[in-house]
Amino acid sequence: MNKPRTAAIAFAICCSIACEREPADFNDCILHTVKSGMSERAVQVVTRACREKFPEEEDHPNKALARLPDEARNKLTGHFGPQIGSTWGGNIYNANEDWTVEEVTLLITPQNNMFDQTTDMGDMIAEQPERYWVSIRVPPLSSSEFSISVNWNASQAFDWTIAAAKGIKSP
Repeated sequence: MNKPRTAAIAFAICCSIACEREPADFNDCILHTVKSGMSERAVQVVTRACREKFPEEEDHPNKALARLPDEARNKLTGHFGPQIGSTWGGNIYNANEDWTVEEVTLLITPQNNMFDQTTDMGDMIAEQPERYWVSIRVPPLSSSEFSISVNWNASQAFDWTIAAAKGIKSP
């Protein structure tokens, strides 16, 4: 793609980010800006623009969060998978009555121990599980959407789990 066209796309994306309802955080910015049919390059430009708007350190606003005990973490369910390019997303449902979840750590694991293989397109298959930290606010007995950028081949079969979660317990 030529530089003027890339610059025009980046400008249009930045304008659309600025003109719509202000996103609350990085994930919200991605969800509201990435649209079906966008090229991988356009998704990268959006990701970069959203990261500039919400630097990494701002994704960790509350260091005093408590780790959810296993019993409470096991009450978190949802779905997760590829969306557009390297952007994956899903939904977390919090079945706890006394915990507001503020962050989760997802573990993506290759299915059937498929290691050191390639896809038909020549892409490498993941050799090891990967962890991803997600900033998300899920009040008790509710659900929330999220999206993250992952380094995972979308054509590779995977399993995912919520490996850890942090939040605030209601008194």
